[in-house]
Amino acid sequence: MTDEQTKRVIVVLSPGRSGTSLLMKALGAMGMRLSENMIPASVANPEGFFEDAEIVEIHKQLLVDLGSLPTLPLPEGWLEAEPARKARPRLRKVLESRLSDANTIWGFKDPRTVTFLPLWNRILNSPGTVPVYILAARAPASVASSLKRQINREEAITELQWLQRTTDALHHTAADCFIVHYEDWFTRPMEQAQELLRYTGLDQYFSGNAKEALKDVIKPNLNRAVYEDYEVQNEYVLKLYDVLKDCRGADFDRQRLMAVVKECRKAMDGFKGWHLEAQRRISRQAQQKNSKSVSELEKDLHNLTLQNNEYLKQLKDLHDELKENRVRAVSLRQVQEELQQEKQKVAKEQKHVAAMQERLEKSRNETLRLKHSYSFRLGHIIVQALTKPGKNTILAPYYLAVLARDILTGRGKARAGEGIQKQQV
Repeated sequence: MTDEQTKRVIVVLSPGRSGTSLLMKALGAMGMRLSENMIPASVANPEGFFEDAEIVEIHKQLLVDLGSLPTLPLPEGWLEAEPARKARPRLRKVLESRLSDANTIWGFKDPRTVTFLPLWNRILNSPGTVPVYILAARAPASVASSLKRQINREEAITELQWLQRTTDALHHTAADCFIVHYEDWFTRPMEQAQELLRYTGLDQYFSGNAKEALKDVIKPNLNRAVYEDYEVQNEYVLKLYDVLKDCRGADFDRQRLMAVVKECRKAMDGFKGWHLEAQRRISRQAQQKNSKSVSELEKDLHNLTLQNNEYLKQLKDLHDELKENRVRAVSLRQVQEELQQEKQKVAKEQKHVAAMQERLEKSRNETLRLKHSYSFRLGHIIVQALTKPGKNTILAPYYLAVLARDILTGRGKARAGEGIQKQQV
């Protein structure tokens, strides 16, 4: 952000159900930067709410922390209370993050923003930002009918909500804002769009055709006022809207409007005892919900002590079991090591036996080959003839003739091989 325009922040204000989603969609179509994380669409608003989810969440939590309701004025002194002090840096961080991401003017809306305008004014009036306020206005009868239809809220409560939020928006901005009437989108859409472009500074970024940009935004079916016949009962709502409906854009009779706003706020202050009583009732209910008697606390402490003792016993049992498992693990490792050593020893012995068997087999084969050799047979015939005369001496010439034949024909080697194989088998 290097120029003054990109530091602007468009803040859309409204009492609720006043066409802010339509306004945000129109501004987005004309170049305003929208937040990426939006509240998703729903049956109540199928076109989308166009509300920054993080800002909405902070607003909701702040209401809870302050012990208030969306339809009630905030407790006195809320701005200096701890919840507001905690929410302020969180909102400031969101603002700085959105501005750092924006390459044009960024804007946001949430009906609760009106309630927290004093807090937002402190954040937006810090160096580096220029707030541009837009008040979305709509006939209070249409607002009441819409809330009755969507969330079944009583019209009498809706009228007070419309009056409270509308006067707060004008009071805290000193009416230094641009007023957009929902109904004008269906009677003078292009004139209103051009005025918005100039007032917000978006005309420096938007170079397109406004009519083309808004052709899919302004839909005739969105104008539901023609179907509603509810009549407003609160005279101050009627009085304020009677003046407000003549105020459009940024050029209107502020003095007349603010005089009526002052009158309405004074009248509401005269009845603030009712909402103070409601806030006290809410506060008492919260305290009763969160508080317990001494006996209940003692009972809870006793139960916690029993639970703690049971957990300690379970912890000791687990510790003992772990110790036993460690001893077993050591024993198993020792047994495993001994088995491994025994296995190695057996393998070594098996290897030695295999070597001995191999040597024995080799010796046996050598003996068999020697026994069937020609020299051994010749020596055997001679030795038998000399040592055991008689039959061996008489048959010696025959044995020698057979040996000679085997040598000459080679038959002897074949017979020797057969003899060796038979001996091995």
